[in-house]
Amino acid sequence: MGQKLAEKVSEPQWLIEKRKAAKQAFEVELLPDRVSHLWKYTDPAIFNPQITTVESVSEIGMWRYSEPGVEVLHILDGIKKYEDLMREKFGSLIDNKNLKLSLLNESTWVSGYFVYIKKNKQSDDPVSLTMSMEKLKSFYPVRNFIYIEDGVDVKLVEQVCSQDEILSDVNIVTEIFLGNGAKLDFINLNMVGNKINYHLIQRANLSAQAQLENTFISLGGNVSKIDSETKLVGEHSVVMVSGIVLGNEKQRFDHHITVNHVASNTISGLDFRVALKDSANSAYTGNLKIAVNALGCDATQKNRNLLLSDNAKAESIPELEILTNDVKKCSHGVTMGHLDEEQIYYLMSRGFSDKEAEKVIIEGFIEPIILKIPEHTLISGQVKSRIEQKLNKG
Repeated sequence: MGQKLAEKVSEPQWLIEKRKAAKQAFEVELLPDRVSHLWKYTDPAIFNPQITTVESVSEIGMWRYSEPGVEVLHILDGIKKYEDLMREKFGSLIDNKNLKLSLLNESTWVSGYFVYIKKNKQSDDPVSLTMSMEKLKSFYPVRNFIYIEDGVDVKLVEQVCSQDEILSDVNIVTEIFLGNGAKLDFINLNMVGNKINYHLIQRANLSAQAQLENTFISLGGNVSKIDSETKLVGEHSVVMVSGIVLGNEKQRFDHHITVNHVASNTISGLDFRVALKDSANSAYTGNLKIAVNALGCDATQKNRNLLLSDNAKAESIPELEILTNDVKKCSHGVTMGHLDEEQIYYLMSRGFSDKEAEKVIIEGFIEPIILKIPEHTLISGQVKSRIEQKLNKG
C-alpha cells in the first residue's frame, strides 16, 4: 500500500524507501505481548485494524496560515518544501523496534499536518488544527510534524473529532522538536465519537531552555491509547504534562506518559485527573526517568482519580527510574476515591439537587485543566458542550 501511495503523490525516493522498509518490518513484526509494560492494561490487537479502506482526515485545506513566521501545511507539502530538514528529522524520534503499530503508521499514512514556527513569528493568536474523521468503517493513519525554532513562543490547539456514528480506527504519530529557548503550549483534544478506537504515539525533543506545556483532554473514543514520551536533551529544559479523562458508559482510556531527563538541571511535572462514570475504565502510567549523568533534576507527578459509580475502575502506576544520586526533587502522589458525601450534602443544603451537586464537584475537579483551552474560541465551546453532554448522560 505504501509504495502505491508514494508513487501516486510523487514522494521523494528516501521517503519511498522508508515506507518500504516499514511495510516489510510490519509484516514480520508480531503484536506486542500483553505482559509487556506498555500493553499491560490494553490489548494491542484492538488497534490492528481489520478495516482495509484507508482514508485521509478532512479539513486539510484549512491548515494554511498567512501570519509571518507561521507555516501550516499538509504533511506531504511540508516534506516537499523542506526536504532537507525532513530527510534529517522525519521519523528520528520514533523507535519502531517492537512497535508494530508505529510501523503500520509509517507504511500507510496518507495525511496529517506540518507545522513550522519561525523566529519572525508575529501573531500571538493560537494556531488551531482540526482533524475530522467522516467516513464509516475506515482506517485513518495520520502523521504530524511540529518544528519550533529557537526562542519562539506559540500555542497550538489540536482537535481530533468525528460524528458519534462513525465506526473507524485512528492511528496517529506526532513528532515535536523545540529549539533552544522555544516555548510551546500544546493542547491535544480527543473529541472522537465513542465507536472509534484511537491510538496516538507522541514524541517530543526539547533543546536547552526549551519549555513544553503538554495538555491531553481525553473525552472520546471506544478504546483510547496514548503513548507519549518527552526527552529533555538540553540543560534547563522544562516539560509540564497535564490531562483530564472524563469517561462514561463503557469507554476505556490508557495513558502511558514518559518523561526522560537526559540533561542536567531539567524540570518535569505530571498532573493527570480522571473522572469515570458508569462502567468506564482508565489506566494511567507515569514514568519519570533520570539518567546517570543528569544532575540536579526536579521531577514530580500527581494522579487524581474520581470514581462516580461502583462499576467504574481506575488503575494508577506512578514510576520513578533514578540512576543518579544528585537529584533536586523527585516525588509522586496518587489519590483514588468516590465523591465526597460532605461536599454533596453541603451543596444540597444550598438548594442543589444531588445530580446538580455531583456535576458541580466534577466540574471543579477538572476545571484547572479545562482553563488551559483559550477562551472565546470555537473549540473551547465545543469542549464545554461535550463535557456537559457527558455529565448529563445517565
